[in-house]
Amino acid sequence: MQYYRYPFLTRLGDAKEELENVFEKTENYLRKLFLERNNKASWIPEEIGRREQKRIVASFALAKLIVSLMGKQFWNWFAVVESKKARNYLDRENEETILEISSALGLRTVREGDIYLLNVFDYIKNAPREKEYLMESKELTKGNVKIKSDELRRLIESRIRTVIIEQIEELAKVVANEDSQMVNQARKVAVKLEKELKERAQTKKSEEYFGYPPCISTLLERLEHSENLSHNARWYLALFLLKRNVAKEKIVNFFSTSPDFDEKITHYHVSYLEKKNYSVPNCSNIKSMGLCVAECGIKNPLQYRNKETKNTQ
Repeated sequence: MQYYRYPFLTRLGDAKEELENVFEKTENYLRKLFLERNNKASWIPEEIGRREQKRIVASFALAKLIVSLMGKQFWNWFAVVESKKARNYLDRENEETILEISSALGLRTVREGDIYLLNVFDYIKNAPREKEYLMESKELTKGNVKIKSDELRRLIESRIRTVIIEQIEELAKVVANEDSQMVNQARKVAVKLEKELKERAQTKKSEEYFGYPPCISTLLERLEHSENLSHNARWYLALFLLKRNVAKEKIVNFFSTSPDFDEKITHYHVSYLEKKNYSVPNCSNIKSMGLCVAECGIKNPLQYRNKETKNTQ
């Protein structure tokens, strides 16, 4: 296994000497991650020099430090992006390496031909919320769940996200009152990034979300923080945006920050909604789904733009 591709599985060790050299690069990476919502991962070449390997490990450790000094809403988004980056690598690994990574993450897994047996408790703890991962759709044998290779990779991705969040939580406790040069430098970067993010959020609310009812802007903000929305919330949000003539690609991109995001599946569901041409439910129905967050004095969410436009004239 190439540990620099999975830096959450390795200690900083002698890569510590590279921390000062990767500060600017790490800050720029986090800025793209949080401000530009850039979650695209590139494949690290098979052969890279030892020093570059150490810099990758050091940069990840430094990024965790900076994120641990930011608000908790950023912890999840960082973990989501890093787990998806790892998934990009996992999809290209052989089965032997997949088993090695699974074991390193504490997942009790055994391979039998093309099928994997995963401990039922490990499965329940790490299974995604998608329908195909419900226990009733799986076969149990001697305390293990039978899963396919691609399903194990998805479960590993989920486990990676949890592990990274746990690492950040532990780090936040350790550095809370630390006064070292490294931590103070990281703290300055964290404060600067949070300020930029706050300004961006205010701009987004006043410009990009203008004319959206509070229930919709709240759902979009929750996605910004990488929260897992309920099925009803996703259905309503996608439907509303379609009725507002938002491009399908942009709608899919809104959902890209979800922990369980799958571009093909999301695109399929959005296209299906567009084809069915459902009507946006009235506010009374939105309330019954638990998605109403304010009294807007309207009967249907699509009426909100006209109401807000009148109020600004």
